[in-house]
Parts: sequence; C-alpha cells; structure tokens
Amino acid sequence: MATAVQQRRGTDTQHDDGAGFTGLEGEITVDTTNDTIRVHDNSTKGGHRLAKYSELGATITAADESSDTTCFPVFTKDALGALAPKTDASAYTYNANTGTLSATSYTGSQSLNNSITDTSIDATEFAGFVGTKIIYTGSGTGDIILPDAIAGDVGKSWIVINIGSGALTLKRDTNSQVIKFLNGSAVSGGSANLTLAVGSVAEIICIGVDNYITFGAGIS
Repeated sequence: MATAVQQRRGTDTQHDDGAGFTGLEGEITVDTTNDTIRVHDNSTKGGHRLAKYSELGATITAADESSDTTCFPVFTKDALGALAPKTDASAYTYNANTGTLSATSYTGSQSLNNSITDTSIDATEFAGFVGTKIIYTGSGTGDIILPDAIAGDVGKSWIVINIGSGALTLKRDTNSQVIKFLNGSAVSGGSANLTLAVGSVAEIICIGVDNYITFGAGIS
C-alpha cells in the first residue's frame, strides 16, 4: 500500500460552475465535495455524477397528480436493500381523479370502534345503524336503502365503508326522498340513486324529513 494513485479531482463547484469542467470521453474525475466520481463524455459540463451506495433507494422523484383515472401504486417485494419498484395492474389501482383506491380484496387486523359489518343493508337495518360505521363486505354489487326519515331523524348520521368486491347503490325507500350529494363546494339538487365505488368512504346525514345529504370519496 506504499504507492498512491490519484485521479484528477475537484470540488462540486469546480466541476459545475462557470465554465465548469468538460472531461474527455471516458475520463473519470473525483468529486471531492460529494465523495463520488464523475464520468465524462467530452460534451457534458461537469460530467455525469455517480450515486454513492448510501444514496441508492433513499429517495425518489415524485410529481403531484390529481387527474389520471388509472394509476398504479408502487410497492416492493422485500423490506430492505436496493429494491426494484413493482405494480399490480390487475388487482391494485388508484383513481387520482376521484381519490378511489381499488383492490380485489382486503385483509386487515385493525378494528373500528362502533362499527357493524354487513353484506346487504335494507331500510330497517340502516335505521338501526344510526351513528355507526357500516362496513360493506359483500361479494359483488349491493344496495343501501335509506328509510323514510321523520322529524326525529334530523341530524342523525351514518358512515359507509365499501370494502366489498362491487359498487354500492344508495337508494331511496320511496320516491318522496331526496338524496343530495356534497361535492366540494357544490351541492346537487337531489338524486334518486348514488353509487359508492369500491374503496369509498361516505358519510350520510339526515338534514330534514325525507332529506339526506352524503359526502366523501368515491361517490357518483
């Protein structure tokens, strides 16, 4: 180890600022600021800085996206190390336009306080679930039927979480009912039915006799 061999070297500033340094094609220089090397191509000022091992996988560059209807959440197959990103287009997607996360199934151990799990919710059941988180786990599409509201129902609320395999339809028990939808700052004039997509979370509030309003993610 008595013989020392040194490459051409310079600070980050010396490589990049001002006229910078443009090395010959195939030339390697040492960046003494970042303790790494630069590979040159005879045209790029400063060359191409190589990442150190400690920098690999530390961060990724992300951009805000709020309009694409089909996105693919990224995951990895292992917990540690330099990992390749993976997606599952067949079973795990995200709609950035509606905020809906979709998966073919869900398994979890977290419990929700004051909740009920159901696969079919008629008007009588719904009325009895007031103030409760209703977790829909049905196979395929399903319905939630809102009962005819009376004065004593005003102010009552329900939360519906759809983790089933199909969309839920929010229906009126009779034609006299109005179901309004709060979407941002706008309120719909009233609808016969609304759809709660897979993965949606909606809160439903009785705001008057035979009048309900709902808001949340994944509602149409």
